[in-house]
Amino acid sequence: MKRDHAVLLAAGITLGAWTVAARTPPLAQADLAVTRWLQQYASPALDVIFSIITIAGNVEVTVVLAVLIAVALARRGRMQLSVALWAVFISGLAVEWIVKHWLPHPGVPESLRRPGVNILHYLVRTPYSYPSGHAFRTMLLATAASWLRAKTSRWKRLLPYVLGAAVALMGVALVYLGDHWASEVIGGYLLAVLGIMLLVLTGRSPGS
Repeated sequence: MKRDHAVLLAAGITLGAWTVAARTPPLAQADLAVTRWLQQYASPALDVIFSIITIAGNVEVTVVLAVLIAVALARRGRMQLSVALWAVFISGLAVEWIVKHWLPHPGVPESLRRPGVNILHYLVRTPYSYPSGHAFRTMLLATAASWLRAKTSRWKRLLPYVLGAAVALMGVALVYLGDHWASEVIGGYLLAVLGIMLLVLTGRSPGS
């Protein structure tokens, strides 16, 4: 338990430090360089593929996924974890909303945004764009999904890789499309790590 609290503290400190660093000129230059590097491979086909990927991180979609995962956990006798997942999910949405209205962190300019088909992603606008809610929700729910017991040993071995690839692809898609800077995506991932550690402290037993 002490180790879990130490990791939780480390996650909080890392998120705070990264949030401060994300506002510095050197990281802003790195953000721009990463976006331009990814977009050198831009094409209409990639625009469509990556924008479809980002749909999985929309609030409308992740709310449904969170419900399904929470129900599945409850049905497996893990009610405490199910409730905790919803608490962390909602709290994360609140933190994202507050920070995007409070922390000055200009988003990607329109000149670097790629066209896509994820129309719902642009319905709600906020003054700033740090951290990435898509990154937060994707990583949090992918981790929670990995705690579900697989029906076959083969799928149990493959599941972490599939979910990990989904999380990574979401991050790449967000930066490629110009929806978020890389620093904002990393901020979303770090927020998810903080949430995951809070779930661990509810008494989750990995692999049980």
